[in-house]
Formats: sequence, structure tokens, C-alpha cells
Amino acid sequence: MLGLLLIAGGVSSLALGVFAIVVAPLLPPSTRPWLAALQADRYYRLLVPVTLPVTIAFVALNWFSLKLFKHNS
Repeated sequence: MLGLLLIAGGVSSLALGVFAIVVAPLLPPSTRPWLAALQADRYYRLLVPVTLPVTIAFVALNWFSLKLFKHNS
């Protein structure tokens, strides 16, 4: 059950991200505040996808440093 919940969360996160980055700027101007904010945004639209590779790099560096610490006599 937890696995299905995690998969559903990942798929919905991907769908919302694709909507915010690709689809929302292509839509005509809207009067809805949340959609207008997505269309006018230039910073967070690109910040969220760039955060993923940086997070992966820091996790790998953390793993490597802990591995060195563990195997150091």
C-alpha cells in the first residue's frame, strides 16, 4: 500500500511539474490567481527542476564521505 502511495505521489508531482513548466505558460492569460501566478513565474519554474540534480550530488557526496569515515582505521 505504501509503495502505491509513493508511486501515486511521484506521478502527481511529475504531472504538476510538467503543467507548471510547460503547459501553464502556453495557456492564454487567466483571471484565476493561481494560474496567473504560474504564468508570470520565472524563478521557481526553473528552480525546482534544477534542485533535483544538486540534491543527488549532495547525497552521493554524503554517502562517499560516510563510507570513507566508516572504513578509516
